[in-house]
Amino acid sequence: MKSIQNRFICILGISFLFLGSCINGIDPLPDSIKNLTMSLSIPIGKVDVQIDSTYHIGLPNWFLTENVPVWAKYETLYFTDTVPVDLTRVYEKSSQISYLAFKIIIWNEYPAECVANISFADSDDLPLYTFDPISIPKGSTLGITQNGILVRSGFSSTTIPFEGKTQIDKLSTAESLVYHLEIKIKDTETWKFQFFNNYKLTCHVGARVDFVLKD
Repeated sequence: MKSIQNRFICILGISFLFLGSCINGIDPLPDSIKNLTMSLSIPIGKVDVQIDSTYHIGLPNWFLTENVPVWAKYETLYFTDTVPVDLTRVYEKSSQISYLAFKIIIWNEYPAECVANISFADSDDLPLYTFDPISIPKGSTLGITQNGILVRSGFSSTTIPFEGKTQIDKLSTAESLVYHLEIKIKDTETWKFQFFNNYKLTCHVGARVDFVLKD
């Protein structure tokens, strides 16, 4: 019996020693959390553009006389898409925003350079803020005998920070994202046009917002 008691005391002592080593060096929780920051990454809007989407044509490519699709006889294809946005999660604590930035990521599968012009608009479709034009390099594809299989997409990643309360508050009334996308096909090798139905241009817009938490 005494042996069992000694063993129990020994185990109990080791347990307290282990517990003490675990909590040693851990600082107590702060009395106030007003200096802590909460960060959110929020998807805002996405569009996929394919050659059968609604498009507008640019200037004719007068030097192109080969038998190609009608849309391929022009220098540039223009696509416009409007996506409704809800920035509630961004502005639900608008007075506590310490940092706001938008990240635009674009993948271009087309073997032609593309340009993206993106803007926020209000309920009357009036622009609130227009990002600088973004150029996206062309995708890499295999030859005609491999049916133009995509090897690597062209890629662009851009982060645009908003600084100052005035600039941040300006977008609080945004209702939509307007995408104006261009595919510059003038210098594309004509044999590649037959595979354009296999490709797409994908554009993501997301927000990074930091809040300073208050009592």
